[in-house]
Amino acid sequence: MELFAEGLSPNLWIFTLLLWTSASAFNLDTQNVLRKNGQPGSLFGFSLALHRQLQPTDKRLLLIGAPKARALSNQNANITGGLYSCDITTHPNDCRRVEFDNDVEDGAENKENQWMGVTVQSQGPGGKIVVHQEHLLMLMDH
Repeated sequence: MELFAEGLSPNLWIFTLLLWTSASAFNLDTQNVLRKNGQPGSLFGFSLALHRQLQPTDKRLLLIGAPKARALSNQNANITGGLYSCDITTHPNDCRRVEFDNDVEDGAENKENQWMGVTVQSQGPGGKIVVHQEHLLMLMDH
């Protein structure tokens, strides 16, 4: 109780103790780093998800979003964003672009700067993968 008598309030003491505890419990492993490389300027690594594929073989993957990645060759855009699938290895260049959303009518959608890959989530082992884009303009004829 001497601490409180000297002017340190109980709330400040508890806050300081909690702050110290949370800061001292943080651990970042700098010895076993998995580094993956992507296109410069693509925001590769903006979002991440671990996924377990069960078919055709049991395999663990690192899914990486790159919201400013260049468009695939058959997409009518320059920058669309994208999703990459990477093996969990120490090789920095083993990521592959996941191709999807390629069959679109000409002029029906404007995918330029849609930020595909801004969010990536796995449904769990053997489940589906959700990839979110921030902007998509659809042009509809009535």
